[in-house]
Amino acid sequence: MTLETRLSSSIRTTLLRYSLAVVSVAIALGINLFLFSRKIEGVEFPISLIAIALTVWYAGTKPAILALILSTLAFDYYFTQPYYSFYITWADVPYYVMFILFALLITWFSGIRRRAERELLRSRDELQKEVATRTQQASLLDLAHDPIFVRDMHGVITYWNRGAQELYGWTAEQAVGKRTQDLLRTVFPKPFDEIQKDLLQTGRWEGTLEKTKADGRSVSVASRWSLQQDENKKPIAILESENDITERQRAEQKFRGLLESAPDAMIVMDRRGQIVLVNAQVEKLFGYRREELLGQEIEILVPERFRARHPEHRTAFFTEPRVRPMGEGLELYGRRRDGTEFPVEISLSPLETEAGTLVSGAVRDITDRKYREMHIQELNQELTKRSTDLLAINKELEAFAYSISHDLRAPLRHMVGFTELLQKNSLSRLDEKGRRYMMMILESAKRMGALIDDLLAFSRIGRAETRETMVSLDQLVKEVQNEVSSETEGRNVTWKIGPLPDLYGDRSMLKQVLVNLISNAVKFTRTRQQPEIEIGCTEKRKEGVVVFIRDNGVGFDMKYVNKLFGVFQRLHRTDEFEGTGIGLATVQRIVHRHGGQVWAEAQVGSGATFYLSLPRH
Repeated sequence: MTLETRLSSSIRTTLLRYSLAVVSVAIALGINLFLFSRKIEGVEFPISLIAIALTVWYAGTKPAILALILSTLAFDYYFTQPYYSFYITWADVPYYVMFILFALLITWFSGIRRRAERELLRSRDELQKEVATRTQQASLLDLAHDPIFVRDMHGVITYWNRGAQELYGWTAEQAVGKRTQDLLRTVFPKPFDEIQKDLLQTGRWEGTLEKTKADGRSVSVASRWSLQQDENKKPIAILESENDITERQRAEQKFRGLLESAPDAMIVMDRRGQIVLVNAQVEKLFGYRREELLGQEIEILVPERFRARHPEHRTAFFTEPRVRPMGEGLELYGRRRDGTEFPVEISLSPLETEAGTLVSGAVRDITDRKYREMHIQELNQELTKRSTDLLAINKELEAFAYSISHDLRAPLRHMVGFTELLQKNSLSRLDEKGRRYMMMILESAKRMGALIDDLLAFSRIGRAETRETMVSLDQLVKEVQNEVSSETEGRNVTWKIGPLPDLYGDRSMLKQVLVNLISNAVKFTRTRQQPEIEIGCTEKRKEGVVVFIRDNGVGFDMKYVNKLFGVFQRLHRTDEFEGTGIGLATVQRIVHRHGGQVWAEAQVGSGATFYLSLPRH
């Protein structure tokens, strides 16, 4: 609306108001004149007052004053002697004063009432607006899923939204007018007077409360209180909004239970590096009480020499949080309450919560492990040194044995040759004793030659390079049977050969193993009328096989089994069974070079069984 339009409207309203004053006085005058002509007198005064009252009621005070002046002039001119003049006698003055006072009094009362009614209408309009606003707000609050209710300073509920009804089970009609403590049986985390004091001082309070539903079940809520005050800062009501955290608390309790049962020290911290949760193992490991750690920065557990850079590592983890060990490739240390340091192993895991990303750290004291690792390292170094020394000694021994064997061959050949010449040319000149001595020298020389040959073969196995191919054990056994056939000639040997697998290994070495073991079986069954030799496979596994050679020969005492595969170790006298004591040592060396094992079982007088555990590849 323009200024010109507003001005025109204001003038029109003013003219109407003053016109009403004139019209009301004119109508009152007409009525008075009519009644006066009918000889009805004395009513002029109240009728004029009515006109003034109507004017002040509908047009306001200023038009009412105009009506008062006009009514006074009309009363003086038409109804006061002398008629039709404005002359006033002193006797009429009190009458006119009373009329004016009554008119002013009516005007004053009417003005006050009009103002009161205008104020009342304005208050009603404001109240309607407030009611509409509050109704709209209440409707919006009813849309909220969270419980929201209002209570006065005595705890009496004055508002109860639909979220509160859904959570607690009471309708608004049932809840409004009840005290919250009586209805919900609230359990506070600390005395209510302290909570009330905090609320009055700050206007707000937040905390976790335990309440009871209509069906008797308890519920945990995160409650937020806001204090409402009037214009004089006097508290008049409390608005309480809540979140149901029952399931979250159960999950937290379960998580805390798992945390407490963890064997490692568990620490949970926030993005700022402040500790929010620890378990009992942390107290035990670091020497702090739980209350001393909560809210502290994690650097309290870090040695002072690492504290300056630790926040950078913490920030880097939150930039890209993932499950990983902390300080990969680094040695980490923790610091106890008394200042002592100890080596630790730390695993980090991010935790997504309503409060944001947290990080869980599992801390393990590895002092004992470090000590064991150092001890193992020292033992390994010592073992390496001993292995090196042993390898050198073995090489020296092999070289010595090889050299001695070669050096002994020439004089031994001379000894055998000259003894044979002496036997051929001078045997008739010797008596019985001389001939026996000569035979002993010749047999000893031949036995020493066989010993040197076996020793050279044993030495060569240690130095020979393994040539691995696919080997048929069936074929090797047949070849060995042919080689020992001269030893079994004239003997009724029973052979039991089972199916044998193919192996990947050195063919000549594996043949040597079978030659030595089968020759032993033939030799040690020599005293049996019905010798039996059995060769077979007891186990066929993916990684290898176990082959056995069994005989019914003389056997041996198991208490000497540890000597069986030693060099120059013999369990029978030479006059009983020939041999050098190197054959089984050679078998063990070959089997070990193939990554296998060899062992034996026997009983005196009941034969022996030798087992070979050999890998397939």
